[in-house]
Amino acid sequence: MELLSLNAMDLEHTDFGGHSDADMLEVGNGGLTEQQERTHFALWAAMKSPMLIGTALIKTKPSSLATLKSRRLILSNQDTVYGKPAKPFKWDGVFKRFDPPQYWSGRSSDGVMVLLFNHSPQAGTMSFTYTESPDLLKDKPYHVVDGWTGKTYGCFSTGLEVSGIRSNDTAVFILREGCAKGPPRSPEPGKITVDYSPTFEKIWSESTFVDSQISFE
Repeated sequence: MELLSLNAMDLEHTDFGGHSDADMLEVGNGGLTEQQERTHFALWAAMKSPMLIGTALIKTKPSSLATLKSRRLILSNQDTVYGKPAKPFKWDGVFKRFDPPQYWSGRSSDGVMVLLFNHSPQAGTMSFTYTESPDLLKDKPYHVVDGWTGKTYGCFSTGLEVSGIRSNDTAVFILREGCAKGPPRSPEPGKITVDYSPTFEKIWSESTFVDSQISFE
């Protein structure tokens, strides 16, 4: 929590050639829940922190490996076009040691990445409008894809209302401008429910390691 709060205050200087180092990843080392590991990995990736794995992969549990192999987050972290990190929105800009920002957005080659971090003690619903993020265009339809699972939710014109975000978990979405066909989905804002645990079991069962390096298939 404290590292996230500290980094949120100093992201203006992060770009190609200079990265905020939020310290080594603790995913797989024990001490964190599955939800906390997802949040840790997602926000470190979004802040463009160097993604240094700090655990022995051969001993790591499947859910932790699935988190470490989250392709869309890795691609965003290592984007060759956009070097600037995701930044907080719906935030007062004041440093709070154990109360970091919950809403983040940033541009990538795949679209605008939006992260919703629920650090309340219970599962909850989080919502935002496009006007609240500096990376999204007002009244433009966006095609919404889940950043963890790749699930497509459809097109929405004004914002999202996301339910089912577990305590200490982070929902991640890729918003791509425009819709391929048909009118934007209604009602607005788009209502989405997330449940990541079954999907993470599927990610692990369908992925492989080759020569000790992560491989996506």
